[in-house]
Amino acid sequence: PSLRRMLNNEPDKLRIYPVSSGVRRLNWPDAVNTLTSGCNAMPYRDTLFGEEYTHSFFICEPANNLVHREVLEPDGISFRSHRAADEQGIEFLASEDNWSRFTQARTGPDGCLYVVDMYRQVIEHPEWIPNLMLEHMDVRAGEDKGRIYRVTKEGVKPRKVPNLDKLTYGEMAKVLESPNGWARDAAQKLVIELASDITENPADYLQAILTDTLASGSPDISSEFPGPLIQMLWSSHSLGMLDVTQLITALHVSDARVRLQTVRLVERQISDIHLLDEILSLANDPDLRVRVQLALTLGESSDPRVPDVLRSLAKRDGDNPDMLIALLTAYPKHEAALTEDAKQWQAKLKELQKSSSTKAPVQIITNNNPDRDKVVRQYASVATLKGDAEHGHTLYKTICFACHKLKNEGNEIGPDLGTIAGKPTDQIVEAIMDPSRAVEARYLSTTVTLKDGRVVIGMIAEETANSLTLKTASGTEVFLRADIKGREASTKSIMPDGLEGVMKPQDVADVIEWIRAK
Repeated sequence: PSLRRMLNNEPDKLRIYPVSSGVRRLNWPDAVNTLTSGCNAMPYRDTLFGEEYTHSFFICEPANNLVHREVLEPDGISFRSHRAADEQGIEFLASEDNWSRFTQARTGPDGCLYVVDMYRQVIEHPEWIPNLMLEHMDVRAGEDKGRIYRVTKEGVKPRKVPNLDKLTYGEMAKVLESPNGWARDAAQKLVIELASDITENPADYLQAILTDTLASGSPDISSEFPGPLIQMLWSSHSLGMLDVTQLITALHVSDARVRLQTVRLVERQISDIHLLDEILSLANDPDLRVRVQLALTLGESSDPRVPDVLRSLAKRDGDNPDMLIALLTAYPKHEAALTEDAKQWQAKLKELQKSSSTKAPVQIITNNNPDRDKVVRQYASVATLKGDAEHGHTLYKTICFACHKLKNEGNEIGPDLGTIAGKPTDQIVEAIMDPSRAVEARYLSTTVTLKDGRVVIGMIAEETANSLTLKTASGTEVFLRADIKGREASTKSIMPDGLEGVMKPQDVADVIEWIRAK
């Protein structure tokens, strides 16, 4: 299933509150007070702004001259989000200057928020601006300008920025306990880079700090902000120094986020019997995220006790699609013991997905091909031609029938052509002559190379833990993953280019007439 989630499901989730004067978008005239160019979603990684910003992330909106703040809340193994309570009719940062184009936001080493203002008059790519308008515009106006804003909290002194060059190795490792994300990242990078120093090893200091932190019980004290402990665990893991005792201690920390990350870390050492005993006992963990990760991690173990634990997880969380996906992911190493269980899990997952009223947003992939654009322009006359539906029906059965369905004729590989009947003629011409200009992700082509040397091009219809199903022009084919040597996803539509070689403008007009015929 898609990993994409719509975090904010509020009816007016795209509503924003700019303070600049409204300017109509050249490529989206109807978008007023609407989030159209959200970019650089970035969490706030410090505690300096206070508890109310702990779960905040910022979204830059250059087209409307503002920075929006969303607040995250746990939702199963993922999250949901909403507008901050104290920003119901306003934005976190907004400029009255239409040239202000906020494009990046970062938590700085001092705990403040740094916002990049690209500063341009025109934000649209010239590709989306009509040529007649381009002749009278300076699309690079403002390229010699630009700003970086530092946003501070009133009455709160910014943190002192650590000069890592001047710290001892012990002090450098100690920075990993900082509540500031930038400082921890920089210290982690240096500790790992300098770990091969034969005179003094900063990784030894990290190990000592991590051991002291776990032994002192401070994980419980810092459970409101477990970032430093989690980052120390992963740093030690990256160095190959995380030992079994540390992992077992971390599995008993009260904060579920620490336990979740620790269960992931166990995968590399899951053959250790003591570690395996510990994580098997987490089947009754109170946190769903930990239990789902447990199922995924157990997929790395061939221990004969694992199938019973997976069944117990299914019994407890069998109505949760995320758990079912995790169980099916863990299934291959226990195929003999779980064959019937896996069939039930797969059936239940399909049932839940079918009954779900929440549809994943349609993902559109765009491609810019100047050669295809020339062909589309050559067929501009189609809109002025009167089509012959009967001849269009003949052409449809000759050219389109193999991949499209229409009026109960044809094959369902591409979309049913009846769904495009109401679109403007120029858009239908574009879809025929430049099919990859804007294509839904589900209609992208995939090339599968088999171990026997055969190459198959088609569209993915279904994937399971053991197989891949492709729709091709000749029908539907199922391939075992064990028989697949490689696969390559394309950004192009399964529909081929080049139909101008078999269809004149009048032919296209005839096919469109048949598509629209009652």
